[in-house]
Amino acid sequence: MTTQKSLQVNSLDFDQIKLGIKGFLNDQTVFKDYDFEGSGLSVLLDVLSYVTYYQGIYNHLASNELFLDTATKRSSVVSHAKSLGYSPRSRTAANAIVDFSTTSAGSYIRRGSIFKARQDDVSYTFLNTEDVTLVNGAVTDLKIREGQLKSKSFIVPNNKTNQSFVLDDINVDTDTIKVTVQRSVSDSTGISDVWSNASSIVSVDEDTLAYFVEETYDEYPSVSFGNGVIGKKLQAGNYVTVSYLVTSGSAANGIGSNDSASTRTFNFDSNSTVEVKTQASGGSQRESLESIRFNAPKSYTSQNRAVTQSDFESLVRSNFSGFDSVYTYGGEQATPPQYGKVFVALKPTEGTVITTGLKNDIATYLKKRTSVALMPEVVESNPLYVLANTSIFFDPAKTPLNETILKASIEQTINRYISQRTRAFNTVLAGSLVENDILQNYDTLTTAITSLRVETRLSPNPIQTEYTLDFKNECEHPHPGHISIFSSNLINYTDSVGNLFSGFFDDDGRGRIRFYSIVNGQRIYRNTNLGTINYRTGVVSIRPIILNLGAGQTDMRFRVVTRFSRAVSRELFTLSFDPAYELSNQVTLYNQNLVPPPNPGEVFITVSGSGAIPSVDAQFSQEGIPSSGSALPTTTNTPTGIPIDPSDVSASQSSGFIPLQQGNQQVQTIYSPFGY
Repeated sequence: MTTQKSLQVNSLDFDQIKLGIKGFLNDQTVFKDYDFEGSGLSVLLDVLSYVTYYQGIYNHLASNELFLDTATKRSSVVSHAKSLGYSPRSRTAANAIVDFSTTSAGSYIRRGSIFKARQDDVSYTFLNTEDVTLVNGAVTDLKIREGQLKSKSFIVPNNKTNQSFVLDDINVDTDTIKVTVQRSVSDSTGISDVWSNASSIVSVDEDTLAYFVEETYDEYPSVSFGNGVIGKKLQAGNYVTVSYLVTSGSAANGIGSNDSASTRTFNFDSNSTVEVKTQASGGSQRESLESIRFNAPKSYTSQNRAVTQSDFESLVRSNFSGFDSVYTYGGEQATPPQYGKVFVALKPTEGTVITTGLKNDIATYLKKRTSVALMPEVVESNPLYVLANTSIFFDPAKTPLNETILKASIEQTINRYISQRTRAFNTVLAGSLVENDILQNYDTLTTAITSLRVETRLSPNPIQTEYTLDFKNECEHPHPGHISIFSSNLINYTDSVGNLFSGFFDDDGRGRIRFYSIVNGQRIYRNTNLGTINYRTGVVSIRPIILNLGAGQTDMRFRVVTRFSRAVSRELFTLSFDPAYELSNQVTLYNQNLVPPPNPGEVFITVSGSGAIPSVDAQFSQEGIPSSGSALPTTTNTPTGIPIDPSDVSASQSSGFIPLQQGNQQVQTIYSPFGY
């Protein structure tokens, strides 16, 4: 008889472990035909199985912590990153640029002076981190940071001159740390010496006044010093003072956006005025585990120098915050080429603008780590806002939600999906993915059909100006004469003789840009040749023209329907989502049990008036709509469906109809709602 010589305890399932132990014992002669479940030994088996089970879980978790890719505890991830020479980013304070003036006596503002502000009923404290000299009681472009200035002092013990000094707050912005070292508590010698944070040991020798910032096992920041070989070593009795800023991070972003002469955001004192030049931005929370895993190996590869494209991107991600994505390209790729430059494009986490201060800080940092022949320049991304147009077919009997609630819920789903997938350079968004996400979240829906638009925004020039719009996406245009895919918001247009019209832009389906007004529900075209659109490249050229904002508009917005319901970000262009944009008019619900749903491309015809009914050929030839060769119905005021390919319709359908006139008859075409 063969007996089982070993136990199989690799399983992490309690029942499987217990079964394995019982099988092992049953194979032993002494326990042959033993009833484990009916005896007290069953309790011992349970205990043994539980011990084995929990030991297996522990071993599994412990082994995961051995590797950067699988570690789940922050202390483990930080430790692995430290072995690669990478220090995770701390929480970062938001910065604002202000102009300051006062009638009070004094020629400077001391470091740490308090500027108070409120946002969403929460009070925030900003301060200047350096002494500022006033000229005639004023200073321009003053940089202030959000947070509270704190300091902590240490005395170097006799028996441990290389100890680390732990700061007792995890919300420290480590970039604001300043260190002073004096000989002793009673001897201030050395207090004026400047100590610097050593991000690299390449240029650090035994006499360098350098300190090192790390994150401890307990997630607190710590400050340590050299050992006499790498960095100057502290002496017993030295008195060390560390000052730093404790910040709210990203919560303070946006403060100052509503600043005005009548309502100032920041309050200094009753004799001073603080005018916001640039709203608070750049605040961020401490680096996440996912970000550390991504950045640490790349930072190690770059070796703190900027040579390749990935080096530039890694250094920016590792040392700065306030943006979602980084993209680097050489000046030879710019239009026109700018040789000798390296462009670093950033997509801000909030808004679309990167502050001048942050741009300069990044450019200076990179310049010290790249070739002398290269000049880094930091620029913002060009956002292309993504808009989804979705038709939903549903069965009311299969959903407990009414149409209003269902529509609002679907809109939220679309908003969330697009927002989560439009944060980086070189991304792709497809209408099919939006549809799939909707159907996965709502199993009662039968069909979802989505088309995508991309939108660019700009401010008008009050003088005659030529405009070039680059959508960086191929447009939906299967053949000449296709329906209009270019549109705009309400814009004021001044024609060549000085007449002012309010209206909209579109295209004629053959590459020409037009401008029209809505008069009595009908389109009146004011100009049918204002420029061109290249459907393949997505470039729109509008000839010199005078444009201004329409009533209630904050900017000019232009859109195109993308080919294959697919939006792509290229070069400096990023796909973006505007949380302020409402999709309420972009989701259409159809009760599939109420009316026969229209077929894609179907046109409904209503004929009214007197006289003979014209043929389809006669009626629509001027609009480029192909004819079926049959006559229209002889009964007036009767809607009838004529199936056509929507790609064959040349006129724009954004208003829902095309008015056509022949004799005493009025013919109106209404298009099915499938993204057109």
